[in-house]
Amino acid sequence: MLACTCKSPEVLKQLKHILFGNVTPDVIMDLRQAVRVELKLGKKCIDTDREKAFIGKLGADQQT
Repeated sequence: MLACTCKSPEVLKQLKHILFGNVTPDVIMDLRQAVRVELKLGKKCIDTDREKAFIGKLGADQQT
């Protein structure tokens, strides 16, 4: 679905790199920047710490 909603292929390219390639803080920062550009939030990078970039994951137990 992401491929159908983005005008530029950059977000998808960066996400694929994270999912299937070698994840580094640089790649995470590149994904964040690509998303900011796609959403027209500007090209100014908010977080410039390329050594400690991270992606958080939230999980929840499924209750049935």
